[in-house]
Amino acid sequence: MGSAAAAKPFRDRPDLTDYVVHFTRGNTRDEAFNVLSQIVAGRKLLGSATMIRGGYQCVCFTEAPLMQLCEIFWWSKQEHLRFQPFGVLVEKGWLFTAGGRPVIYQSEAEYGALPDELRYRHVRYEPAGSTVVDFTWEREWRIRMNELVLDPAHCDLVVLSGNYDGAMICTH
Repeated sequence: MGSAAAAKPFRDRPDLTDYVVHFTRGNTRDEAFNVLSQIVAGRKLLGSATMIRGGYQCVCFTEAPLMQLCEIFWWSKQEHLRFQPFGVLVEKGWLFTAGGRPVIYQSEAEYGALPDELRYRHVRYEPAGSTVVDFTWEREWRIRMNELVLDPAHCDLVVLSGNYDGAMICTH
């Protein structure tokens, strides 16, 4: 082991980021871009109960490091995942202060053990057995609310580059 002075600070790890991303949805990239346009015009993200057990209204994010965004977009295109290469990037600290938290990955049987006020954070995780359920790669965060008003001082836009092979980050 090297000296402590030579070690990188913990926060400088490439797998960690100070941001979370809310990706827009759409069956096509044009649909997803139209959703992003509506978000920009309204300056807010709308909550949804889609894929959230208990019907809680939440705005969802992924904690993907910026360096991994291009890979995620490429993978989404190849695997037909629900991510489109458009979204809103917000500071993790700002979201945390507003009430956003990482989800809790656990088995379906453990859902009932969560206090009511934490159940919105449950995401099913079953890594073994005949039906594997594993969304941990999303590194999801949620904030329980119907809409999240965006503060331009704490967010940026994620937009597709011209060649559709990657993404670039556009600042406010």
